[in-house]
Amino acid sequence: MPMPEQPLEAPREPHNPEFVAHLLRTPLRRKMVGWYDPRVLAQSAWLVTIANLFGRHSDTRLIEALSTQPQHWFDYSDAADETGDFWLDYVSDIGDGWNSTYAVASAVAEPELIVRDANGLALSTRPGKVLVFGGDEVYPYPSRGV
Repeated sequence: MPMPEQPLEAPREPHNPEFVAHLLRTPLRRKMVGWYDPRVLAQSAWLVTIANLFGRHSDTRLIEALSTQPQHWFDYSDAADETGDFWLDYVSDIGDGWNSTYAVASAVAEPELIVRDANGLALSTRPGKVLVFGGDEVYPYPSRGV
């Protein structure tokens, strides 16, 4: 027996149309990582275990071959500006999600960054000649040797 046709209901107005419009304009982003979430910790422990098990039995000849290659020095002694200053940027953490990573990346990319000290005095900085990364984007998991 065929179902009787139901009249279509008019779509209801959203509770906050400005927020819905904002969501439609904004690309989808992943949520920040909850590093102390038991599921994240368990998955990280599993991946570290697997990497250690397979890494222990891997062929180390490639690593040894790469480590014996001559290392070139990077000489920035002539990269100082007209006042003799040499600016170096160091990024120790790029964040755990889109918003924090974007904030760090946009700060590093600025041609000039104004920061204030504890007394409220403004200090103008400029980009470094060298950008060095450290922290957890370089070292995937903590160890005493790092």
